[in-house]
Amino acid sequence: MNRSLTPVKGLDYLTGIRLFKNNPLGAMGTFRSRYGYLPYFGGPLRTLFLFHPDDIRTVLVDGKNNNEKGDQAKLLQVALGQSLFIAEGEEWRRKKLVIQGVFHHQAIEGYGTTIREITQRYIQDWRRKGTFDLADEVMALVFSISGAIFFGQIPEERSAEVRRAFADSGGILARKFASPIKFPLWLPTPEHRRLKNAIAQLDEFTYFLIRRGREGGVEDESFLGRLLRSPANLSDREIRDEVVTFLGAGYETTSMFIVWTLYLLLRNPAYIDVFLQAPRGSAERKSVLQEGLRFYPSFPINVRQNISPMELGGKEVAPRTNFLISPYMVQRDPAFWGDPEVFRPGRFLEPSWGPRDRFLPFLIGPKKCIGEQLAYAEAEIVIEEILSTLPLELLTQEVLPVCDILLYPDRKLFVRPRP
Repeated sequence: MNRSLTPVKGLDYLTGIRLFKNNPLGAMGTFRSRYGYLPYFGGPLRTLFLFHPDDIRTVLVDGKNNNEKGDQAKLLQVALGQSLFIAEGEEWRRKKLVIQGVFHHQAIEGYGTTIREITQRYIQDWRRKGTFDLADEVMALVFSISGAIFFGQIPEERSAEVRRAFADSGGILARKFASPIKFPLWLPTPEHRRLKNAIAQLDEFTYFLIRRGREGGVEDESFLGRLLRSPANLSDREIRDEVVTFLGAGYETTSMFIVWTLYLLLRNPAYIDVFLQAPRGSAERKSVLQEGLRFYPSFPINVRQNISPMELGGKEVAPRTNFLISPYMVQRDPAFWGDPEVFRPGRFLEPSWGPRDRFLPFLIGPKKCIGEQLAYAEAEIVIEEILSTLPLELLTQEVLPVCDILLYPDRKLFVRPRP
């Protein structure tokens, strides 16, 4: 397939913009089949799609000092502020040093009991309900888990309100990202007012917990507790930005990781026994989780921008070009994976399954997702507790992924306990 940088022109340019807005996953498949691994939309968009692992490595690893997070992060900054997810350069390094303690191995092990207890509480409720939407219930479960990990606890009466605020702000920002015309946020449109209200709810809730923590002298090992006691002497605003970012990221991305992996296991039940019979923390268990992420990476598209000119596909790429990096496309490409549409976790146990750059649900390079190990640990515990305690029957046999910043099911995913 063509590895040259290939401009998209004429009618294809206009129809491609519309197609990407309406169906990003389908659009990327069309772009790759027509234009190869480096389709380029010039003009005011200045967007280059990266569908080959070597080009992704060139940008994220070889060019690690020549890229920034780009338009996606600039939009999310409205909700996330100046958090680690948004920061660049020296500010990013400073924030990473402050935050990485919450994700070290001992801290993650300490969360295990909390994750199991909360999961079992939800499982008892699911047993009483009978039929339920797996995606909605897992999102509620993981929100409770994330609340405990990042805040110590979230008052039950506030949980639904905060989840709704995350959903509203995320949905609006996703639509703005996909749209070629981005109206400034100060315009008082109905959608912008909804976004402003959702962020105000997140602010009010988070500052309430920060005040409560400062007044009560928080001693717990939650993310908030650690930040409040940090020798970096963080301001309330800095703490707010980090906890909102990591609650949002830890909650929705891990939820979808668990939902999609459970969906694949229920469609391929032979692997349920493989997962449950393997030791905790084993390569066999991790291979099942990796195959779930290969099929359905939580972030199907990531965006970077180059700071200065660089060469890709035999051509010089101008500064401030948007690089759209798609783990979803790379991880389903038959050029890099045998039988990519077949659920086969054993591929990750084969000595020759590399090159590793073709598996990038957490990206690669120095800015690889800091929450990777926590996501794997949480997903393993939740999936084990569910499958060993409440065997499920899949009622919705076929769902499709929809890209809305994250990768969601396109319909309700109904399950029920097996008789």
